[in-house]
Amino acid sequence: MRDDAEIEVGEKVDLVKEKGRIYKTMVEDMYGGGSFLVGVPSHGGVPMLTHVDDEVLMIYYRESGRYVAPMRVAAFEKKGEVRYMLLIQKADPYRDQRRGAFRLPTKLKVQICEYIEGFEDAFQGPDGYVAFLLESVGSIDLSLTGIAMMTKKQYGLGENYVLKLSLDGQQEKQPFTVCAKVVRSSPGPDKGTFNVGMQFFGMSKSMNEFMYKYVLEQQQKQIKLRKQNEST
Repeated sequence: MRDDAEIEVGEKVDLVKEKGRIYKTMVEDMYGGGSFLVGVPSHGGVPMLTHVDDEVLMIYYRESGRYVAPMRVAAFEKKGEVRYMLLIQKADPYRDQRRGAFRLPTKLKVQICEYIEGFEDAFQGPDGYVAFLLESVGSIDLSLTGIAMMTKKQYGLGENYVLKLSLDGQQEKQPFTVCAKVVRSSPGPDKGTFNVGMQFFGMSKSMNEFMYKYVLEQQQKQIKLRKQNEST
């Protein structure tokens, strides 16, 4: 059985320098001693600015979570018109749980639907997941691993549901659909309301990648807006 922390050839990964922009690339080859050949990524046509001996983080995703591998830029090479860089792994990859703890304050429309045991993969098709709608609610905050919502129905701890999230900027696309388990429930500020926290489960690698990118982009937008408001 493959170790989730193991990096493979053909792996789609993110590269980031400390507090820098996230760049997407792929592991083209790997050699002994924890060295990996990746394409030099770019954003908007501008290549990632790196030099030999720079330290970067390689980020990749599994069903079990987000993994981070500290790397050092060892060399550059060019094959045809494509530039590559050789990365040397500085330490063992680790599962990063801190990102999941960050909660993004956001008001999203969420549909809470029934959950049927064994249907974790059914909602990943092109037509989405068809299930009985229990309630349409608004979110309080969102993280990589879960969501808090204000509901009118009371949901029991440990119960599983399917959530359809209408994410900002995704109005014309299918809702982001994910399985979730109730991990917190308390009375809300108004009579007959409840503050419910649910934890996502059964997310694929691509779903983890999408959620990470979405939360990061929305966080950056909120920070930019706050700075603009402070300067006026």
